[in-house]
Amino acid sequence: MTAPGSLPAPAEQVFLVMDEGTVLPATVRSAGDGTCLEVEAVAMSRLRHPALDAGAALTVTWRRPDAEYRLAVAFVGVTQEGWLSLAPRAGVERVQRRRHVRARVTVPVVFTDLEGGSWTGVTQDVSESGLRCRLPTSAGLTPGQLGTASFTLGQEQFVLAGEILWSGAGDEWALEEGVCFVAPGQQADAIRRAVFALQLRNRESRTP
Repeated sequence: MTAPGSLPAPAEQVFLVMDEGTVLPATVRSAGDGTCLEVEAVAMSRLRHPALDAGAALTVTWRRPDAEYRLAVAFVGVTQEGWLSLAPRAGVERVQRRRHVRARVTVPVVFTDLEGGSWTGVTQDVSESGLRCRLPTSAGLTPGQLGTASFTLGQEQFVLAGEILWSGAGDEWALEEGVCFVAPGQQADAIRRAVFALQLRNRESRTP
């Protein structure tokens, strides 16, 4: 049984990772007594995700300053409020964040928030765990904000769930944003290959 204090707290932002790789943002509404977790996933209805069967396996993942946390859960049902009721299937797993190799690359990137707002900018560097980019100041993004980032490296198109980690100094037109990918799955491997290929080309171009 999962200890009550180890579950994400009410109002905490989490992601639901489905077996087929779909990642949906959600908000914790109740952590119960440690035997049940209730979350609100507005994007599930918006994306017309098929109804979950009782017992369906999911993973809840969330980030805190020290590490990333994951919890395997089973879908129980839908509450009267329309929240998803989830039962932990194991204890909370703490995943230490690793530093990943980044490549300096400038390509168009589109960040879309949960309300459907979309802003186009350019990347500054990319890794399998996230990217740094410049987005219009009108986006008004703040740390903790969730959404999706879409961009192309080489011939591959990527669309990943992401969280704004920080928003830094820029100019009157754009701000620097740090985006951390959430549960990138197999896309992380493809980004890693693309990053290494970019680094190799950069080294070769500097060779006299």
